[in-house]
Amino acid sequence: MRIFMMILMLSIFCAQAYAGWSITPYASGGDGTFYWDDQTVKYDGNRLKIWLADDFGEAQISKFKPGKKFLTIEEQLELDCATSKSRIIDYMELSEHFSPGTMITHDEQKAAWNNVEPDDLSSHVMKAFCKKPQLTPR
Repeated sequence: MRIFMMILMLSIFCAQAYAGWSITPYASGGDGTFYWDDQTVKYDGNRLKIWLADDFGEAQISKFKPGKKFLTIEEQLELDCATSKSRIIDYMELSEHFSPGTMITHDEQKAAWNNVEPDDLSSHVMKAFCKKPQLTPR
């Protein structure tokens, strides 16, 4: 019974740590697994913003702070649904799996707009969250 209770408590703790994050249809990024938090989607006209995460099984070395290691990248993606373009507007490397790990790198500078390429993560986000125009009956 003690083992059962320990397993139950551990699974509840783990579920809370990843609350809000869902595996994307584009589930693998090499060594990591991609997630999105659909509770963070914000629309502004033809644009939307959403938080994404790339979670790694093993620690990765930061390209921005050599010698520092991280397990998760969280980034806020902005998509222009009308022009099929995307850009990263917030980027963090975290020492632990998902927030609230120690932040290794944080960059809030908006990147340049890029074309959404077929079968990249942005295209999956676009398919899932870009609103389709409503047809009006005649």
